[in-house]
Amino acid sequence: MKLIKKNEGEYYDPPAHSNCYSTKKITPETGSQKLIVSHSYFLPNGGCDMGSAPVERIYHVLSGTLQVKGKNNDVYEVGPGDMIY
Repeated sequence: MKLIKKNEGEYYDPPAHSNCYSTKKITPETGSQKLIVSHSYFLPNGGCDMGSAPVERIYHVLSGTLQVKGKNNDVYEVGPGDMIY
């Protein structure tokens, strides 16, 4: 087991993200073999283009709201406590 405290992690600029601050929490470099977890803080009008990412991603909203556009132009409003993948 590994404990990651809330202020731990490596700051980084994720590709295809805009107006966003992110911290890598769990990565292969930190000892995980298959799991990557990051904490992202999106500013107003921030966003990301998931493109054809080779991995599945989960977004879990802690506060505020996130608007996600799907492949078929479906729009999802994701709020505090919600997850989308």
